[in-house]
Amino acid sequence: MIVEVAIYVDGYIRGEYSTAGNEIGDRFWNRIKKTLYTPKQLKERAKLWGKRSKEAQQKYFEYNTPSWRSFSAFKKHITSHNKEISLVTTNTFNADGSEA
Repeated sequence: MIVEVAIYVDGYIRGEYSTAGNEIGDRFWNRIKKTLYTPKQLKERAKLWGKRSKEAQQKYFEYNTPSWRSFSAFKKHITSHNKEISLVTTNTFNADGSEA
């Protein structure tokens, strides 16, 4: 079982926040860095262009995701990227839709 923390900004999860340069995504969401080439592809590229060539080096792409699997990592990110943090309470509802 995996517990994740999902982050909604102003009540929404928007796709525009997932780009690496977006201010809201960078402040609140989890940054993921993935490799572009597999080890097999890197070996083929090294043979083709030489291992010291710029084309043979690993490249990465980054994106933001609204979920955090580690609460401690989430807490560290939020406290370091935001000046003020406050808890906003909302109304709670029962399963039948009535207010609790």
